[in-house]
Parts: sequence; structure tokens; C-alpha cells
Amino acid sequence: MNIKKTILVLCLGALGACSSNPIAIKSDATVLDTEARRMKAIEYGERQWFHQALVEWKILSTIDPDNPEFANRINITESIIKRRVRSLLVHAKKTYKSGDVKHAQEQFLAILALEPSQHEALNYLRNIEETRVKAIQMAKTQRLKEKLNDSAKYDSMEEEMEQQAATEQAKIQVDNRYLELGITAFQNGDWENTIREVNKFISSRGATPRSRQLISQAHLNLSKAAMDQKQLENAVTHFKQADSFNTGTDTRQNQELGQLREKISDELYVLGVRTFRSDVAESIKLWEKAISINPEHANSKRRLKKAYQIQQNLKQIVDSDS
Repeated sequence: MNIKKTILVLCLGALGACSSNPIAIKSDATVLDTEARRMKAIEYGERQWFHQALVEWKILSTIDPDNPEFANRINITESIIKRRVRSLLVHAKKTYKSGDVKHAQEQFLAILALEPSQHEALNYLRNIEETRVKAIQMAKTQRLKEKLNDSAKYDSMEEEMEQQAATEQAKIQVDNRYLELGITAFQNGDWENTIREVNKFISSRGATPRSRQLISQAHLNLSKAAMDQKQLENAVTHFKQADSFNTGTDTRQNQELGQLREKISDELYVLGVRTFRSDVAESIKLWEKAISINPEHANSKRRLKKAYQIQQNLKQIVDSDS
């Protein structure tokens, strides 16, 4: 028992080298290490939460890029996602052809949850939206017809409506009604409404380069504002959205994203260093988040690798002493 206590003192001394103040040893429930994250990724896979599993494997691969298991798991999970998308697409098409549009729409949306850029699912969703709009127009026309007893007046009105529907302006009103509102909100500096309206357009018509650029810049501006207000969590959330919608074709936007990526990851790293003195587990979360924002953040990777090793050593000591 004296030998175990001596080892424990030495490990605490190693922790003290990273911090001027002593840190508390966490219970088993709060000890985070690579194996715990690995088991979490496996559990996600067993529950068929493949997207969450893929995120965990990628984080593990970032922490330990030389581990062949993590790279292999990433390939396997991505392969499973692709197979599921293909299978879901087959079922969704059959459902659509059977006339069950509501369930088909849900299945196509499920595909986009796995692969947001799946063009066939986007095309089917666009067709469903077009059919819905046409049905609304036809219903309105039918109601007008029922109200008009004079067939001559109705024929004249119907012809006029058909001509209007054929014009480009009518097409814009149907196809781009949400995008126009989003552009107006963007021009007025209303980033929240920009995101809401452009998201409606994407749900209806699919993502276009213009819509992706608008929503990416709106999230980018909100992330900057959150950083200025010291709201780090909001800044991280909006940055990830901005990064996911970025097309990579706007040089200025790419530069802004790169600068903000460095700023947020540096802030997370510094906060993790400060928190390390009192809460190692929280520091690990912050450094992991910094790496998810900026996988090449060397300081976070270095600190994280050491923290994992120290906590694993402490866990072994606590387990052997219990």
C-alpha cells in the first residue's frame, strides 16, 4: 500500500508541473481517456448512430493518427453510411412511386441527415414541393370556378392565371420566395432572419452556391459577434455551421473563416489551460473542441495527449487501490 501511495504522489507531482495549483483527482465517472471514447464510438455504431460514431472515430484519429484501428473504423463507418443511403434511396423512390408522398418525403429527409448533398434526394424533395405548390394553385382555381357562375368570366380568368404562371416572375415567386426574403434580410444585416429564410429555400429547392454562401456568411457574422460578446459556445456553434455551408469559392469568406478558426481554437486552448488547474476533464473537453474546430492546432493536440496519459495513469492507480 505504501508503494501505491508513493506512485500516486509522483503522478500528482507530474500534474503539478503543468499547473501552479493542485488539481483534484476525479472519480471513475469523470475520468476520460482514449479507451472510453473508443467504447462510446463502438456503442454508437451498435445503436446504428453512424454519424455520431464517425465523429468519435475522427476525433480519435486526430488524437492518435498512427493508430490503424481508428483509420479503419472511419473507412468502415463511411462505407456503412453510403450503403444505408443507397438502401434508403431505393425504399424512398418506391414509396414515392406508390403515391405515399408524405412518407417518401420523410425518407428523403432521412437520407439528407446522413448525406446532406445527396442530389437525388434533393431533386425528389424539390419535385414534391413543386407538386404541393401546384396543388395549392389548382385548389384556389377550383374555388374560384365554383364561385363564378358565368363560365365566360371564369374562362377569361383561368387563361389569365395560366399566362401569369408561365412568366418568369411567377416562377421566381414559387421557387425563390424564401431566398429573396433571405437576401433582403442579409442586406439589412439581419443574420438570424437570413438563416431562417435561406434554410426554408434549401429545404424546398436544395442548396445552391448562392444560398450556401449567404447562410455561411450569416453564421460567420453571428460567430464573430458572439466572440466579441465573450459567448464562446455560441461562437463555436455558428462557426461550425458557417464552415459546413462554405463553398470554398469566396476568397474573402475563406480568409475570414481561417482567421476565426484560429481565434476560436486559441481561445478554447487558453481556457483549457486555465481550467486544467481545477478540472482536468473540462480542460480535455475544451481541447477536444479546439481540435474539432482546427484539427491542426498543435498546442491543443500536445496538451490533450499528455492529459489523456496522465488520467489513464491515475485511473489505473485508483482502480488498483480500490
